[in-house]
Amino acid sequence: MTRWRGIATFLWEMCPPHLLLPVGAARFCAVYLGLQALAGLEPLVLGLRAVTGTASLIGFVVLARVYDELKDADADRRLAASGDPRTADRPIVRGIVDESDLRLLRNVLIGALVALQLPGAAPLPLFGFAVALTVFWLSSHWFFWPAVQRHLLLALVTTSPLTLFVLAYVATLFAADFGVEHLDGSAALLLVGLYAPMLAWETSRKIRTPADETDYETYTRAVGPRAALALPITFTLLATGMLATVAARAGLPPPYFWALGGACTLVVGACLAFVIAPSRRRAHLEPVTQGFLVVADLGLALGLASTFPLTWAG
Repeated sequence: MTRWRGIATFLWEMCPPHLLLPVGAARFCAVYLGLQALAGLEPLVLGLRAVTGTASLIGFVVLARVYDELKDADADRRLAASGDPRTADRPIVRGIVDESDLRLLRNVLIGALVALQLPGAAPLPLFGFAVALTVFWLSSHWFFWPAVQRHLLLALVTTSPLTLFVLAYVATLFAADFGVEHLDGSAALLLVGLYAPMLAWETSRKIRTPADETDYETYTRAVGPRAALALPITFTLLATGMLATVAARAGLPPPYFWALGGACTLVVGACLAFVIAPSRRRAHLEPVTQGFLVVADLGLALGLASTFPLTWAG
């Protein structure tokens, strides 16, 4: 297999474009259009900066995946060799790509992201982009500090904010187009409200029964099942409260609140079911936390687009 074919296989498996592209566009629109609605701006506007901003957000998502694969490469190979099924199918374990391939992809992505900032460059978005890219680089290095490697909760605190910095970058694009004076407390609620579902998903995917624990770091082993399940529940409730407040202030109709409440109930119910009667099947919480993510991002974007007039400014 050639190097570029291996990289293409990695991207297809780890960042499926049929999922990444619509999800990335929805997340961008949830922030960009959500901030417009909160500011009382009508009609809602999309333009060239929205296109390059969406591409940049997607590029950051892929870059985060590449950095994760680089930092986890040795651990994934070791876990796969010990029989851990959750790592055995990863491309780097199967030899589809190696670290040099991922470093090449990382450099290409960074170059593409920089190029995307050039059309219609403005000081505030350039600053937001530079901060986000710097935090990504720092995160890829501070993970290897022994204290971070040993403590899962410390790793969560130091690496998960990457998503929030990307959302803040999108907010700088909005500010460049519509004015920084519109960035207020409601804007902060929107950004954190869209960040919290990612935390719920991140913590939910590292839950296992005692019989299924391996050398792979999990929250159930680090803090116990009750405290571990309290994490996705807390983040889901936090996101629900914040996004419901944002939706009310923006004037969204009832269906979004119903969808948000329903998705929240599913996550909380699935987590409590594991606490009450742990099992391998009930430990598989990703489907419900991913569903909550979809409602948070895509549901909000669709709700905004269907509630307010939308126009294109080329």
